[in-house]
This record gives sequence, C-alpha cells and structure tokens, in this order.
Amino acid sequence: MLDFTPLDGKDAVAVNEMSHLATDIVREHFDPLIGKAQNDYMLARFQTPQAIAEQTAHGSRYYFVRENGQDAGFVLDETKKAGLPAVFLNVNRYNDACRAYEALGFTVARYEVNDIGNGFVMDDAVYEYTL
Repeated sequence: MLDFTPLDGKDAVAVNEMSHLATDIVREHFDPLIGKAQNDYMLARFQTPQAIAEQTAHGSRYYFVRENGQDAGFVLDETKKAGLPAVFLNVNRYNDACRAYEALGFTVARYEVNDIGNGFVMDDAVYEYTL
C-alpha cells in the first residue's frame, strides 16, 4: 500500500529528512553522470534543508511516498488529485532515465542550458506530462 505524505516546509525535521533522502538519491545517480564537483554544488544549492524549505514556501510540492513504510518515490496520481494540469521535470539530457520518462508518456517540451554559477551549467531536457 502506498502512502503519500506531503512535506510541510515548516517542519524542520521532515525537511531535513527530505534533504537527506534527496541527497542520497542524487549522489548515487548523478556523481557518475555529471561529476562529483558539479553534483556537490547542485546539492548545496537545491537540496539543503534551507533550499527545500524555500522552494516549498514558493509553491513547490514535495511528497514522501512510502510503500509498506519504505521510501518508494513519487507517482502522477497525486498531481491529478491536486487538480494540476501537468508535471514538468528537468532531466539531464544525457541521463539514461530520459528513456524511462518517455516510456511513461512524458514528452520533451524544450531543452534548457542554465548557468547555475561557479562555472557549472545544467544541460536539461524539460519533460512534460499533461494530465
């Protein structure tokens, strides 16, 4: 059974837990793809407890998704329930996960190269899934 628990950006313990979970996942998948230096920089900029709390304060939504008490990821159904029209994902354009997103029905809305500072860029495909 899947359980969806929205992250309360004002709950410091939960935000810290989300930061650790995101950091573990991102390190495993992106250190080999973009290198440890850029990944460390991106984690510090986007996945710290402070960054996550700020993102939620500006409308971003995070969910803990658990199956039988174990972290499982996220699904599109919660977005539909929230009445949102689409999901957008920025995905490194060289990430093998692109094929998985496409198989799930995501389409490339555009490509972006964003300067994130410190000499690094995010070279992404922006995927859209219309609900």
